Amino acid sequence: MSRSQATAQHSDPGFRPDPIATARASFPRLSTWAAEHRGTRGPTPELVRELRRGGVFSMALPHALGGLQSDPETIVSTVQEISRADGSTGWNTLIAGTNAFLAWLEPWAAEELLAEVGSTAPLMAGSTAPAGSSTVEDGGRLFKVTGRWAFCSGISGADVMMAGFRADGPADSPMLERARVAFVPARDAVVHDTWHTMGLQGTGSHDVELSGAVVPSSRVVALSTARSHHDGPLFRLTPYNVLMVLLAGFPLGVTRRALDEFTAQAGAKTRPGASTSLLESPRTVSTVMRAETALRAARSLVDDVFGEVWEVLSDGREPSGAQRASIAAATVHAMETGRGITGELVRLAGTSALHLDNPLQRCLRDLQAGGQHFAFSPDLRSAYGRTFLGLTAPPALFHV
Repeated sequence: MSRSQATAQHSDPGFRPDPIATARASFPRLSTWAAEHRGTRGPTPELVRELRRGGVFSMALPHALGGLQSDPETIVSTVQEISRADGSTGWNTLIAGTNAFLAWLEPWAAEELLAEVGSTAPLMAGSTAPAGSSTVEDGGRLFKVTGRWAFCSGISGADVMMAGFRADGPADSPMLERARVAFVPARDAVVHDTWHTMGLQGTGSHDVELSGAVVPSSRVVALSTARSHHDGPLFRLTPYNVLMVLLAGFPLGVTRRALDEFTAQAGAKTRPGASTSLLESPRTVSTVMRAETALRAARSLVDDVFGEVWEVLSDGREPSGAQRASIAAATVHAMETGRGITGELVRLAGTSALHLDNPLQRCLRDLQAGGQHFAFSPDLRSAYGRTFLGLTAPPALFHV
């Protein structure tokens, strides 16, 4: 599938997708939908088409597969803008961007899969956690994969599903040696309606099940240890680092929305007995300034770290362990900063922030839910921390 094929779907031959502009232009529609989606738990087809046409789901895909192969600044800014409008759509956007992992398949195998699902900008969903099992058939040319995976964001509208599983091997062999990821058409999976949660309610992150799904070996990869098959700086990172690049914009955007909402609401609110608005109180002024400074510093750290690594990769050099670890550290810092800021703003806003139609409480819940993702787990922080310090890090499924 060529790059020209990817743009053929647009009626205007001069059309060039601009993910950041698309994200900014979609703010009114996403914000309106966000206020209404508590019962739908999944983005509308119309919103998906709009974002797909604007290149949002092609950002991290290789040129050779019809993608834009964007730089980190574009990816972070796009996810940030969409997350500012709605955290759930921002989350599904970054998860869809894990179609970057198709770069770890042989190019012909990835092209074959995309032709089968009929998409030049495939929405990815699923899980790389090795929760499934497999048997090998046809002399090793086929895998039969069975399992059930949780937290599969956007699965109901996905084109391709990732399914982590354990390959055959001695029971006592290290999981790292047996862990594999299968890429299958999402339509082959059974979706279980399990997503009834306090945050990220609009992501439709249901459980997904495969039962003896037949997968060609060409669509199976040891994602933890393999190298990608495509040129470009993004694809010389590890899959975990690519994921952290995708994730960084989410907390930045949701926190930006929380600050904007709080400032607007505080300016229109006067507490009993006060002669001025909540916004004018010394405590509010101090809190907002600290929050603004912290959020801008978090974005600056992301830009500095990602920019430094990108320059190294673009020059054909390999980033150091500390530089790779810093990608994860910057994204985790953005999440921790956002959760702290939003929690403080909700407390300061008072009881009005408790209402379900108040975007401020939704920001809080979305950040709490997103922060539960394995990418932010203490075990992974310890692993990349050791790498940053030059210490030996134990083998892991997700490494910098």
